[in-house]
Amino acid sequence: MYNLITDIEELKRDLEEGREKSTKKFVERVCKAVDNKEWVYMPCKGDNQLLELLIADNHGLKYIEMFSNEKNALSTSKYVCTDINKAIDVLYNNKYLTGLVFDVNNGPVYINRGTISALSNRKDPRLQKREWGKGIPKYREEDIMTDDEIFDMGFNIALDMIEKEGYEIVNSINNLSSVCNVFTIKDGKRYIFRIETALAPNMPKLEKDIKDILLRACKENDAKPMYMALGFGSSDSDRFDNELALIGDGFYCNFEGIQEVK
Repeated sequence: MYNLITDIEELKRDLEEGREKSTKKFVERVCKAVDNKEWVYMPCKGDNQLLELLIADNHGLKYIEMFSNEKNALSTSKYVCTDINKAIDVLYNNKYLTGLVFDVNNGPVYINRGTISALSNRKDPRLQKREWGKGIPKYREEDIMTDDEIFDMGFNIALDMIEKEGYEIVNSINNLSSVCNVFTIKDGKRYIFRIETALAPNMPKLEKDIKDILLRACKENDAKPMYMALGFGSSDSDRFDNELALIGDGFYCNFEGIQEVK
């Protein structure tokens, strides 16, 4: 007998009705299901010998699809009911996958791999500290950080800095393809932040087309446009000079401060 996760359907209903803290509860419950090796419904394709999970694209980010209940699963042509950890195995073995998404066509809930790693017993190997020694070590292509991972590192640092400067974060979008990343309020005024990252010795520079979109969004929302540029380089001098970013390595961060865009 398998242990099927059943109460997330009710949590999903609360989320759709906009009940306070419902998203957090839903995410926490899914992470508990990972720890308990509970089963979920997941869409798939292929024959019975080789089933392939479906991947959803959300503005360039890739998520493994699953369902919060059997009714939603019946809306697809083929699905399986299996241990959610099988999806976690696929997720952690592919550096280009971002996380899980429940009910992608019916009020989707996205859960990033970093959240799963933080709130469950399944730790993402890509997020764990590694000892690479000195100089350029032997490494695989899979050991190189993706642009999304570098941005995620900078995004989380930027959020901490924004809060320390007294801004109240209303919403945030951790996505390279989004021009507007953090929506805040401070002293009764609205601010929209654009965050950019790069590998040292390069530093991000706000391009004119992106700047125009940011200024337009701020005008429409009666907000002030803000910009944060963060450059990252390995704490090892050889890897720094070769612009090599390996998972689990130590990094220096070059931050030029919060800037108002004019």
